[in-house]
Amino acid sequence: MSKIRIITDSAADIPPRLRRQLGIVVVPQEIHFGRERFRDGIDMDRSQFYARIENGEWPRLQPPRVEVFEKLYRRLGETSDAIISIHTSSLLSDSFLMASRARAALPASTCRVETIDSLSLSMALGFVAIEAARTARAGFGMEEVIDRIHWMIRHCHLLVFCDNLEYLKRQNLFSPAQMQMLARAKPLLVLNEGSLLLYERPRTRIRALDGLYNFIEDFPEMRAISVLYSTTSEDVGELLERIDLIYPRQKVIVSRYGPLLETLVGPGGMAVAVYEED
Repeated sequence: MSKIRIITDSAADIPPRLRRQLGIVVVPQEIHFGRERFRDGIDMDRSQFYARIENGEWPRLQPPRVEVFEKLYRRLGETSDAIISIHTSSLLSDSFLMASRARAALPASTCRVETIDSLSLSMALGFVAIEAARTARAGFGMEEVIDRIHWMIRHCHLLVFCDNLEYLKRQNLFSPAQMQMLARAKPLLVLNEGSLLLYERPRTRIRALDGLYNFIEDFPEMRAISVLYSTTSEDVGELLERIDLIYPRQKVIVSRYGPLLETLVGPGGMAVAVYEED
């Protein structure tokens, strides 16, 4: 049986226990606060990151460097038959670009390395990496795992509630005219073909949380659900109670979303990721 290693970046927001259990290798994004540089999940954990945010500091994120990917591919290639490196949407991060450049620099003697643009983010990407690792561990070959990944990309979805419009302004995700339209809203953003697009414009936090639940409820069959929060976890329990009506709450993966999503939509928000049944 061939040994296929699965790699992703830290923006996938996969809980550490699940990463260790499935042997998923996570490459950290770089977090910058002024002149200070940290590796996501290594030099700085989520609690430390959000403590800086709550202190009024603004982060800047950079993707893992080419040399980080290249060294990792060379090291894992010594004990693997193949590597699949699945990354955050290339429309939201340069992680896939850096990984692809590293792959191109590898000598011919290295094992097969494939880089894939997930067109996804956070636990929507996390679900893709998790399923890829499970498929590889089940003994399927490289082409079968890749086919499964592309199937998963079409069946994993993300909806994000933005509580702080200042971050949307800084990232230029929307035009000035659109931002003016959102001035008094708590917008819901949906991941679509690799971009975050406006889904709904609720006026209150309560309505926005209703929107997260309604998004989940619209799927007739679900294999997995994740609820993600940032600086406020108070609403998670209430959302889980509602989800329990349609999906066992004990199976929901609850996690704190990471620096990349935070730099896009800011603190105070929430998100839901859904892996839908075919």
